[in-house]
Amino acid sequence: MALINTTTTGVLGTTVFGDGTGDLTIQQNGVLVNKITSTGLTIHRPGTVLQTVANTTITSSTSANAVVLTLSITPSSASSRILLLGALEGERVLGSAGNYIFGQLRKNTTNLRSFINAAGYQQTTGARNFNTLMFIDSPATTSAITYDIWIDHTTSGTSSGITWNWYNGSIYALEIAS
Repeated sequence: MALINTTTTGVLGTTVFGDGTGDLTIQQNGVLVNKITSTGLTIHRPGTVLQTVANTTITSSTSANAVVLTLSITPSSASSRILLLGALEGERVLGSAGNYIFGQLRKNTTNLRSFINAAGYQQTTGARNFNTLMFIDSPATTSAITYDIWIDHTTSGTSSGITWNWYNGSIYALEIAS
């Protein structure tokens, strides 16, 4: 970028660079903050939410090893972070007291964080559980990423297993500028 018409504004450390094409780049203390182009304003201030993707349509499954929520996001910058928020509510329908559910937040089928552990353990049929998650990922890519909430269950003794109905769930991915 050619430095044309460099101007320091009234805000200490803020510099505006014009490149001769009509585009302006705004920096504060040498860090890119905003870029104004013919297509609009791009905000790069650290902490700014650049995009949000959500899925609140749960895939109900009574089987083991099941993905119940999924979404895909394509970061606009390799330096961005992805803030993931999620919630899942389910009810134990069948199974013995020793059976339980566990779950993971996954990125491209790889576990990022286990967030459900022993849900339903020692509970009777009809017991409901509500589980939440929050996680910050630093994917270092501008390629599409798939995040999902995956669940599985255990069986114990001579039990025939556990059946779990999923009622409500959501997963959100927020791209945050770094």
